Amino acid sequence: MKELLLTAARLAGIDQSELEDLMHEVEKSLASRKGDERSVLDAYEHAALLRGIADERWERFAKALILLRIYSECGKELKKLEYFESDASYQALRLLYSRYLLRDESGRVRETPNEMLWRVAMFVALAETRYGGDARTWATKFFNLMASRRFFPNSPTLMNAATRRHQLAACFVIPIEDDTASILEAAKIAALIMKTGAGVGYDFSRLRPRGDIVSGTGGRSSGPVSFMKLFDTLADVIKEGGKRRGAMMAILHCWH
Repeated sequence: MKELLLTAARLAGIDQSELEDLMHEVEKSLASRKGDERSVLDAYEHAALLRGIADERWERFAKALILLRIYSECGKELKKLEYFESDASYQALRLLYSRYLLRDESGRVRETPNEMLWRVAMFVALAETRYGGDARTWATKFFNLMASRRFFPNSPTLMNAATRRHQLAACFVIPIEDDTASILEAAKIAALIMKTGAGVGYDFSRLRPRGDIVSGTGGRSSGPVSFMKLFDTLADVIKEGGKRRGAMMAILHCWH
């Protein structure tokens, strides 16, 4: 860990005494609680960002540290900053680290940010071969667009390109009929979709209003809003791609 801190300090132009001062601050803040290496490094990044408000070198330190952590987990050496990694902010790199970079079964990152962009670019470019295009040429074009931050694809593309899922769409719409089997089938399909990182929209207008007669039992309908609660709970339980709470859209026409 100390080697990562020293290298990050060197890249950010921070001297030994300044780094030691940061280390004392972080050690003091963690004195009352124990944490693994990952949580301790998170604390260093947080402390550096607070100092970065007054001195931009500390923001460079936080950026260098998150990149060094990524390369270290991948078993690679960070030789120089280039392409996307040289221009991206700390916040962008942190977001990629927490949500989009591929990980192994133990949870360790197994690709760098630049490698992630190449993975996406190569996979998307394969479609060009169906129309006589050269995959490498188009992959380079796609990579340069992303590396220059002129264009970024949706989350499922970043998460799933060149993986076993291969699901790149971000939004789906599922019809729901006024029938228990249809409602539960929609919930099942929605759960499978949200596992790939996509969002789901539903129109609940076909469901009978609250208090309406249920012909099969003679009872009263609980109404579409009650079923919205079911789907809301589903979205909270089934994280999108295992990374975040599911996104949904529920529609109910004004005439309902």
